[in-house]
Amino acid sequence: MPEEGITLAFTNEASNRRRIRLERRDAGGWTMHDEEYDGDKWRPVGREIVADAELEIGTGATDVVDVITAAGAAETITGPEAADR
Repeated sequence: MPEEGITLAFTNEASNRRRIRLERRDAGGWTMHDEEYDGDKWRPVGREIVADAELEIGTGATDVVDVITAAGAAETITGPEAADR
């Protein structure tokens, strides 16, 4: 993942692995990539330029949030107090 990016990965009800990646653009805004995992690699499903992005995590969902650093190391943040980070 790029140094200045956001990735949300999930498995949908049909058991398909999906992810949304946001990458900063030099011209401003973000490029949003919609991708699906085909069992071997991530396959593009769609792409769109977005002007602004926010990521909100409600305190009820902060039981476990994994933050993956640029080096690939995972840091787990737990508890509602982590929502302010």
